[in-house]
Formats: sequence, C-alpha cells, structure tokens
Amino acid sequence: MIFPRKRLLLKSEKKIFDIDSDLDEEIKWNNLTYRKKRPLFGIVIHKNHINLEFWQGTLLKDPDNLIEGTGKKIRHYKIRNEDDINIHLEDFIKQAISLDSKP
Repeated sequence: MIFPRKRLLLKSEKKIFDIDSDLDEEIKWNNLTYRKKRPLFGIVIHKNHINLEFWQGTLLKDPDNLIEGTGKKIRHYKIRNEDDINIHLEDFIKQAISLDSKP
C-alpha cells in the first residue's frame, strides 16, 4: 500500500525529472533537494501534504498567488493532490531552473 503523501512525492519526483533529467538529487536537511549549479528547490513532507520549496521563490512569477511564504527568499507550493502536480508544478519548476543560469 502506498500512502497518499508518498504517492504525491513519487509523482512530483517523476514530474521534476521529466522536466529536467540532469538535475542532481540529494538528501539535505532530511529532505529531497534538487540542484544544478546551485540548490534550486526541495520536497518537504508534512502531515497532510507535501511542499515544493523554492530557494529563490520570491523571483518566481505567480499570477494566481499559489506560492506561499514570508521568508526573505524561500517560498513554497503546497501539493495536496495530483491536480496540484499536473496543473501548476511544471511552470514553477521551469522558472526555478531558468534562475540557475542567471548570476
């Protein structure tokens, strides 16, 4: 039996690598993290959802205000169901990866 959060984690991970199979995946701070030249984002598991945390989240374009947080740079996108993966996640991931090439 796969628990709902684990299913969301596995589907999110697949989406991430479908977008860019050259990302490096590491475990840091007890979470999965993804990087190219520098750290880009990580997956944090919570009780009822998972978050995709973007370390340069304040720079992401988010016209629908789906990204949350009040930190200096970090923002997160809550994934509660598969629709959250299929609808918006790809755009946020592509934006975060494109920031990696900027100084």
